[in-house]
Amino acid sequence: QVRIAIIGDWGSGKYKLNGLAGNNGPACAVMDTLAKLDTPPDYIIHLGDTYYSGTGPHRSPKSEEQHNLVDVLKQYPKLAKNANCFTLNSNHEMYGGAFGYYQQALADPLFKKQQTCSYFALVFGDWIIAGIDSAYFDPSSLYMEGGLGDKKKDPQYQFLQHIRSLGKKVILMSHHTGLSTDGTKPSKNLWKDVTGVITPNYWYWGHIHLGAVYSKKAFSGKMKTRCIGHSSMPFAIPPGMEKCTDNVDWYSDTALDSTMMLEALYYTRPRAKNGFAMLTLSESHITEEVYEIGNIHAVWRSETF
Repeated sequence: QVRIAIIGDWGSGKYKLNGLAGNNGPACAVMDTLAKLDTPPDYIIHLGDTYYSGTGPHRSPKSEEQHNLVDVLKQYPKLAKNANCFTLNSNHEMYGGAFGYYQQALADPLFKKQQTCSYFALVFGDWIIAGIDSAYFDPSSLYMEGGLGDKKKDPQYQFLQHIRSLGKKVILMSHHTGLSTDGTKPSKNLWKDVTGVITPNYWYWGHIHLGAVYSKKAFSGKMKTRCIGHSSMPFAIPPGMEKCTDNVDWYSDTALDSTMMLEALYYTRPRAKNGFAMLTLSESHITEEVYEIGNIHAVWRSETF
């Protein structure tokens, strides 16, 4: 079997967050919790976002990609092993022109198996874990919507066609979302770009600072869709999600403390705990688990044979 930890919107570096013990902040709290699990991951996949601009060495603030993503991962060598980490491109990486992403992250030995490419595939038995770059060719303003670009000239359509031709079960990873937050409708561009070529069995994304597991009643139907975008940045317990129980099987609603965050005009919510996901694949089944910081017991779990 193989175990894969999934973290999203994690590259925030170290900072002190009121309500959280210590001075290192949620990114380290996620890794500290991951380190306490009985069985460590074999691989770590970061779904993207290094804050705030994913800059390289030649743009101010200098080397955010190095300081806030790579250097923090390297503080956990028993978890983040050379060549066993993968990271996706995102809107925040693109704000730095993706120079930090390509020149610092993908050039580091941690990400050696990506071969300096922003999309990749891992094969295990009947499974393919495919990571795509939903940012580089994103046509939307500020790279916020996600997309794969022009079907006639941009490379990931052929990549997905090849994956489809292999006839294996597909777990897709992207930074941008496939669904609206409440699960009722598809994303503007990315859903069409992906599903016009392939229908993955599972689709994990980040981008929205939220942990959510969507149900069969969501727009994605039988495709199992999950958002793991809550691995580092502070976020409030999302308003309105309690009304979406038909579409959402679980969402991140455990309060971190009593501190209130502004979610909309004149509306505040308690901050929620950050977290991560763990996939365990074997030849016969897949186990999905979601964890919160400071808790070695999964807050949501599913096993499918």
